[in-house]
Amino acid sequence: MTCTVGKDPFMYDFVSIQSAVDHAAKGKLSCTIYVASGVYLETVKIYHDHLTILCEADTVLQSDLAAFQLLQGVPRGTFQTATLFVNGHDIVVKGLTVKNIAGPGDQVGQAVAVYLEGTEMYFVDCCFDGYQDTLCLGPLPQLTKEGTPLISPWLEKSYPQQARFFSNCVIRGTVDVIFGGGNAYFDRCRLHCKHTAQNNYLTAAATSPGAKGFVFNNCQITGAKTYLLGRPWRIPAKVGFHTCHFDGALAQEGWSDWGKTEQRQYVSFIEHHCTYAKAQQRAAWIDMKGMRLE
Repeated sequence: MTCTVGKDPFMYDFVSIQSAVDHAAKGKLSCTIYVASGVYLETVKIYHDHLTILCEADTVLQSDLAAFQLLQGVPRGTFQTATLFVNGHDIVVKGLTVKNIAGPGDQVGQAVAVYLEGTEMYFVDCCFDGYQDTLCLGPLPQLTKEGTPLISPWLEKSYPQQARFFSNCVIRGTVDVIFGGGNAYFDRCRLHCKHTAQNNYLTAAATSPGAKGFVFNNCQITGAKTYLLGRPWRIPAKVGFHTCHFDGALAQEGWSDWGKTEQRQYVSFIEHHCTYAKAQQRAAWIDMKGMRLE
């Protein structure tokens, strides 16, 4: 099954990405959606499995939902802000730029560009652009810091084991750019921390049981201001950088324990055979091997 999306209703099957996704879900079959270039101002939620979305160059999906916004009189919260929400398996997306343009976190709160709850997901040549919490990866921790259940109202299907793959993607943000649980593999991606009044952290892992966490291979990391590689949102937290390159904006200490000094034994932060623009110093609880200076 195939269908097309574009701005001209006489040339394409649908004029919005969500309408094409909804059509695919009705058919309950594997589907390929071809999306023409353009800016699509919408929030897209995908619950259909076996779906492929192939985009022309300069295809942008954009919204401005943010955590501080009121929804029926109460703040929307982080997990109802995603421009693209995917809750399924066997999903392929190629060539799509996804933006949340709500603004910096100190002004609007968290504003997710992409939130993924599922497995066997593949993103190729995509761009995710936001500020605080650009890319959210399930499963979420079971409880909030206050001890109440942490569940997204958008979630319909739960996946205890989740694996996502990102190839040649660009990911931009500020605070906790990539956060959450499950397995995520980033190959030849470009990660950039934008300028913000807040402290920038590239990752905030809350690794789910049995998962290896976030793994970055052959990635390029840059910053418009000082950034750290990560902090543990919950324990265990597992993040590994392998043969990656970091520019001079990387903070010399590299990582933060988020004030959880007594829990460092449950954290696995790895840097193996990476290249740096300036010399680095790491605490004993960081696994760093083969540092090279450019």
